[in-house]
Amino acid sequence: MCKLTECPNCKTPWQRTETITEYFFRYYTSHGVSQYKLDKGLNTPEEAAADSALNFGCTPDSPKHFGKNVVVVQSQHSLEKDMLECQNCFKKFFD
Repeated sequence: MCKLTECPNCKTPWQRTETITEYFFRYYTSHGVSQYKLDKGLNTPEEAAADSALNFGCTPDSPKHFGKNVVVVQSQHSLEKDMLECQNCFKKFFD
């Protein structure tokens, strides 16, 4: 997970405000719970959202957020570290 939450250069935010669990809750509330989730015994949007968020390491004790305004690009200088590129100012940074 990215340690930076905004661009060091232009201060553009790199995280969505809602948590990943909240994102999936909104999705399942508007689209309904999928048959796959129902077959797993997850009958409510709350249960389905919590299960989906776990795939991203998002729990009530450790909330996570999807990113925005940033992409990960492979560094030409280091094969071990990827770089983050701000989609507002197009500067690149190591996290």
